[in-house]
Amino acid sequence: MWSYETTLQWTGANIGVERTTSRPDIIVCPPAEFGGKEDTWNPELMLVAAIESCMLLTSLSVASRQSIIFKGYTSKAVGRMAKTPEGLRFQDAVIDVTLTVAAGTDEAKAAQIVKTAEKYCPVSNAVNFPVTVNVHVQIE
Repeated sequence: MWSYETTLQWTGANIGVERTTSRPDIIVCPPAEFGGKEDTWNPELMLVAAIESCMLLTSLSVASRQSIIFKGYTSKAVGRMAKTPEGLRFQDAVIDVTLTVAAGTDEAKAAQIVKTAEKYCPVSNAVNFPVTVNVHVQIE
């Protein structure tokens, strides 16, 4: 079993500092639409970023085990939140991945690596809303 520990300190107004050992601090506040600052990370952005970065890192792990070499990987993630009778809830997240591989690489196999990562990403598996991953493979 692994554990991950953080601490959070409120610094006044609606700003906090998230900390963990041996890493830079992260200043957090609410999204701008809820009275926060436009230029500061908020939990909603960090959740979407956590899913997106987990997809990358899990894809790289699967690719390594299958001896597929990525020449490039970029993605764009969008998480949508709505007001529901139960309160504010994420409705879904969509990640559009562009995967670049060398000529001669099986494009379907490369795309399948990302789909396998979608199944095994621990962060996307932890949320209670759908996460959809679309993959576009391009040849270098």
